[in-house]
Amino acid sequence: MGQVAREAGFDALFLSALCDPEQGLTIGCKSFAQRKFDAMAGDTTRALLAWNGGANPAYAAPSHRPPGALFVSSGDEISM
Repeated sequence: MGQVAREAGFDALFLSALCDPEQGLTIGCKSFAQRKFDAMAGDTTRALLAWNGGANPAYAAPSHRPPGALFVSSGDEISM
């Protein structure tokens, strides 16, 4: 985490400063933009799938169908 934060421009002396939401979110968004969003040619869906999927190449491949979404109703039911 520290190396990624430093690469994204985090310059505080202690990494615990990342626990401050303002700093942590700023660095997290910069890291996401540098590592995934730009690499996926600005395709938000592919970038988020690649981010969550890690190094799984299946998430990085372009898809011609919309990704599945998780819908939660007002009750306790969860459906895909």
